[in-house]
Amino acid sequence: MKVEHITLGGNSQIRDTAGIAPETIGYFRRVKAVYSSASINLPEANASVKITATDEGAAFDMLYNGAPVVTNLCCFSAGQKPGIMELVSGLAGSYPLYKGMKPKAPAMDVFLYSIVLLPFAPPEWVSIAGEIELYIFDQLYSAWIEKQN
Repeated sequence: MKVEHITLGGNSQIRDTAGIAPETIGYFRRVKAVYSSASINLPEANASVKITATDEGAAFDMLYNGAPVVTNLCCFSAGQKPGIMELVSGLAGSYPLYKGMKPKAPAMDVFLYSIVLLPFAPPEWVSIAGEIELYIFDQLYSAWIEKQN
């Protein structure tokens, strides 16, 4: 599945969930993301994830060694887009790093919006985190579609 992945203050790219690395999928061999609120511990990646999923979309925080590093907002339909973008704008306005920044509007109705909260994690972890974000988005999207049926 193709998904638009936007990073506040950074770039926007179209990513394909078919390209998720087997190592990333392996982190989740003992857990399954479901469309609800949950916490997932990924000790192999020094990460944990806190998920909140509602009818209005989903959000998940990526934590590195217990510290929140990235908040991700997930939009799965055109109807969710205004509310998700309102959340992105609110978060952008509440962090000094993003003061005065206007969030980039997504071109697609299905997108993942990442907001870096603490840019201190090692570069190798950030690379892994990007893969984990895409995987979790894909799992949440699949669970959301299933819930709609």
